[in-house]
Amino acid sequence: MGPAKFGHSGSADYRKTFFTAHPHLKGTVVVHHAVERQAERRYPTAGLTPEEINSLENLRGISKGDVNNRMHLSALRIAWNRFYAKNVSASKQDLLNFATELDDKHGASFRPRVR
Repeated sequence: MGPAKFGHSGSADYRKTFFTAHPHLKGTVVVHHAVERQAERRYPTAGLTPEEINSLENLRGISKGDVNNRMHLSALRIAWNRFYAKNVSASKQDLLNFATELDDKHGASFRPRVR
């Protein structure tokens, strides 16, 4: 898989989008946004749209339980908080570049794998 990117979703129901593509993972993963939903609010000049944020290309599955607690609720949260603190403004590409860094670091743990 290449660098993080956005697609276009016709639905705001990102969980449905993810599980339609990966029905075998339903009930076993928490759906995470590679570029977080709050980025749209934090960086209004980046030009993010809900259709991009909720696109399949921007969604990652993280196993429920310890993996989610360790990665989604801790490592990824800390990383994004640091990004927000360091970047008062950010472009769409800045956000995708950072999501790619996180994919490179944690992608082997995503379901399906990103790296």
